[in-house]
Amino acid sequence: APILVLMLVMASIANHQHGQKTNIRPILFLYLLGTFSAALAAVVFSFAFPSTLHLSSSAGDISPPSGIVEVMRGLVMSMVSNPIDALLKGN
Repeated sequence: APILVLMLVMASIANHQHGQKTNIRPILFLYLLGTFSAALAAVVFSFAFPSTLHLSSSAGDISPPSGIVEVMRGLVMSMVSNPIDALLKGN
């Protein structure tokens, strides 16, 4: 949602006509205040309620990709197959 609001604010700034009265300062102030206060709340609560991640140690049989070509081929194939799979399954 913050990125959507940023895009809307940038679009309104880009469409501004010279000499037209705007109320963009309070909007920008509230946008920045909300974004930074949300980030601050996230940091405070992450320290107040720490979480731990327990990983299983059974990843010994997984082999890493052999090179960048294999990684890129897998990325391109998943980009193509995902929309087709979504259309076939009606998702």
